[in-house]
Amino acid sequence: MIRLALAVLLACAEPGGPGSGLPGSGLPGSGLPGSGLPPDLASASLTALAAERAALEGHDDLDAVDRRRLLALAWRNRSPAQVSDDLSRIDPADQAREAALRREWRAEHVAYSWDNLNPDAQMEPQPEVMSLTWLVLAAKLPWARNHQPFEEPWIADFFARKSWYVVRPGPMALSFIDQVQIERLRGELEAIPAARLEAWRASLPRPGMSPEEAAVEAELATELLAVKGQGGG
Repeated sequence: MIRLALAVLLACAEPGGPGSGLPGSGLPGSGLPGSGLPPDLASASLTALAAERAALEGHDDLDAVDRRRLLALAWRNRSPAQVSDDLSRIDPADQAREAALRREWRAEHVAYSWDNLNPDAQMEPQPEVMSLTWLVLAAKLPWARNHQPFEEPWIADFFARKSWYVVRPGPMALSFIDQVQIERLRGELEAIPAARLEAWRASLPRPGMSPEEAAVEAELATELLAVKGQGGG
């Protein structure tokens, strides 16, 4: 799947084509409505979310279905800070359960060190260090804005955490800015020297990277080196 994602980025740049719609860096927040979460769910502990989810099992009325949807959204839109803060705010009787649920959450989510999981932002700020992962996600942003589905699980997971992203397959409507930025991002990828890619790959994982992010970065670097004719070994 990563090979496909990178091939799409470096392939055709025809407006509306599969390689089009690559935005530039540092996009601001979308200004779209919020996640729609009630305040109690937005700040609830994972223990509270899990307890309510368990209590609703077997209930199929519309209110229960809607509440389960909100619970799932609240679980998915935790931020790394929320699952790393001091457990002292949790009832002592629930602290062991909360710690276990936080480990479960981390195992389910690719917690990029630069990704604050803001559900209202279109993209998080570009990290100061090189991030091939960020470039690929930024490249997929116009597809997400056009409600397109994603085959790559790590890309699908990232956009699934955005409150504005709803899968609704259909034709893409690229703006002129999108088309201009296609060339900008393609040029940025192609301009990365092979030596820098090799050094970057050898330095992985970097401090603060999750194992999942490091694996994606390494494979993207390998694919870029292959495109440059430097081999992927």
